[in-house]
Amino acid sequence: MDLKRNALQKFIGGDISKEDYHDFVSMIQDKLQHLEMEKSTIKKAMVDSQSTIDLSTIRKQLDEFLSFKTLTTEMVLRFIERIEVDNNQNVKIYYKFAPIECVKV
Repeated sequence: MDLKRNALQKFIGGDISKEDYHDFVSMIQDKLQHLEMEKSTIKKAMVDSQSTIDLSTIRKQLDEFLSFKTLTTEMVLRFIERIEVDNNQNVKIYYKFAPIECVKV
């Protein structure tokens, strides 16, 4: 966008012709469109790979943690958002993942 503004200033100042200005702006616009398409493709690839990596990593860690004999600090930090205890000593645990609802078929 800065390049386009600079080209406009040069055109207005008479440093470049109208045709050169339009050619330059067209070239910059084509580059911007190409970069936007690349950005979109990269973002999609990142989202796809991130969700695959996260799910497989979490699944592996969950499998390891499910076979535990004692609760470790690592487990608490990995899966629990916070723990609240009220005045009546009622405990409420907030997990870092969404609850899974069972659906009867």
